[in-house]
Amino acid sequence: MPRQREVSAAEDGTGEKSKIEDEMIKPVTNVTEHSDAVDNQIQKSKQRKSQSYPIQVMKHISKHRSKTFSQHRRTLKPNCQPGSILILLSGLHRGKRVIFLKQLNSGLLLVTGPYKLNGCPLRRIHQNMVIVTKTRLNIDGIALSDYLNDEYFARKENNQEKNMTTDVSNIFTKTKKHYTLKQQRKEDQKLVDNQIFDAIKKRSDKSMLRKYLQSPFTLSSHDYPHKMEF
Repeated sequence: MPRQREVSAAEDGTGEKSKIEDEMIKPVTNVTEHSDAVDNQIQKSKQRKSQSYPIQVMKHISKHRSKTFSQHRRTLKPNCQPGSILILLSGLHRGKRVIFLKQLNSGLLLVTGPYKLNGCPLRRIHQNMVIVTKTRLNIDGIALSDYLNDEYFARKENNQEKNMTTDVSNIFTKTKKHYTLKQQRKEDQKLVDNQIFDAIKKRSDKSMLRKYLQSPFTLSSHDYPHKMEF
């Protein structure tokens, strides 16, 4: 049924007024009560928990405070001294026992096999990748050249080969670059190894020490590294 329109008292013919007209004509008796009710509603709306939260403000860092690798502090393990025998834990020669010669400016350790005993040449390695043993060789009389530094072991690429024009037919062919050892490296290896062999010959257990350097470090099923004393 369609909703009937409410008529006023004059249109209805009766003396009774409709409810809508009563509400419209009803005056506001107390203004203070109305304002208090509005204030209560405002306070309740403020007490409600907001659904949006402010974004975390990050502190602005004006400068990059981290130091570069060249500015890092170089430290060395207290039990790692020149002449100590180390066990390599990573790399191509992992498991081999080598002799520690000195620490370079970069913090890396300069070690050697010697090459004649276990095939490990002069090379650099990080001290976190070695196990320091209690066995030590007296290398005070060994003279190491000053040019045995980080630049000595750095491989220099030939920029002329990169700038050379190649044939169009060989663009997609991959060529492997084989590293060729310089003659100077071979002579320096022999010079250092001969001095180390002279230091080994002075020991009473020279034959046992040579076998110790030749044998690699291995673990069997019943060996526990955390219970070993090196």
